[in-house]
Amino acid sequence: MLRKIGITLIALTILSPVAAFGALEALEEVAELSVTDIRLPGSSVGQAVFRKCSGCTPTIWQVDAITTYFVGADSTPVPLGELRKAAAGKQNALIYVFYRPGTNAVTRIVLDLLQGKSDSDSDSDSGQKQLNRGIQQ
Repeated sequence: MLRKIGITLIALTILSPVAAFGALEALEEVAELSVTDIRLPGSSVGQAVFRKCSGCTPTIWQVDAITTYFVGADSTPVPLGELRKAAAGKQNALIYVFYRPGTNAVTRIVLDLLQGKSDSDSDSDSGQKQLNRGIQQ
């Protein structure tokens, strides 16, 4: 009898933190794209059009005045024009589009310059730093 009570208490102790925190909710999701797979918006309020995969249909996502833009590992937001200029001609660069799940609202766009450089130019993990920064927010 004492053994059953002990096992029950141990099970309740192990499971209690799970019940206390409830379900986790994703605040932001990300699409990793090649620069060639996205059409960046023309203004700070507009649309970004991209494909999540090569066979997927194009998706239209909304950007607004709250959407932020980043180039490389720099944690300082840049204007959309600066992001567009930095992305021009970078065929091998990756771009990360962060958005709210269940909506088409883009929260931020990050250009990973590391992917656009040759191996000899690669001196930082810029995209990973931005991804980590997003996870910590």
